[in-house]
Amino acid sequence: MVTRVRQDGQVTTSSAPTKSWLALWLTLTTIWGFSFFFIKVASSFLDPSEQTFGRMGFGALALIIIVLVTKRKFIVRGPAIKHLALITLMAQVIPFAIFAWAIHHISSIAAGLLNSTMPLWTAILAVLMLPEEKLNPFRVGGLLLGFLGLLVLLGVWDVNFQANWLAYTACALCTIGYAFSAIWTRKYVTPLGLDLKLLLGQLLESWQ
Repeated sequence: MVTRVRQDGQVTTSSAPTKSWLALWLTLTTIWGFSFFFIKVASSFLDPSEQTFGRMGFGALALIIIVLVTKRKFIVRGPAIKHLALITLMAQVIPFAIFAWAIHHISSIAAGLLNSTMPLWTAILAVLMLPEEKLNPFRVGGLLLGFLGLLVLLGVWDVNFQANWLAYTACALCTIGYAFSAIWTRKYVTPLGLDLKLLLGQLLESWQ
């Protein structure tokens, strides 16, 4: 489904051809999945704050170059700033630091699996935060199946299963933060039409 926000503020959805998003989805999941491997490697010589600063810094630098090349404008004021500040904390600063800490206590595979629950939490929060989103038997079944699949992959009922539950819980809360930020962006930021400038604004605020 493709979500669009009309000028009157109404949100509309339409079906998108499979080929138009499948390649992008596979690319994104590969990049996002490998990030936990690199977090694990970086944790051997960088502490969580250094990792967070580095990720924000390199991300901001890349987007600054893109903005300058494409001759876009930087966001320095306006109604988007307060939303960007909240999203920055919930979706970048706090999760990046906590995942960097948690990776010392759980495997990168476990961290990636916990992070993969973002769509599930997004579906739950969407019902709570967006009036147009409603639960139905298919969605409830999908949520239950998704969380059951997570437990299967983690192997929580294995007699040899060992976990640092504080690290697991922290990662889960970070994933909920990602989901909250996605809904908040759709509800309050997407109508502003910021696209790439939204990402740049988040990274610059978090880097300061």
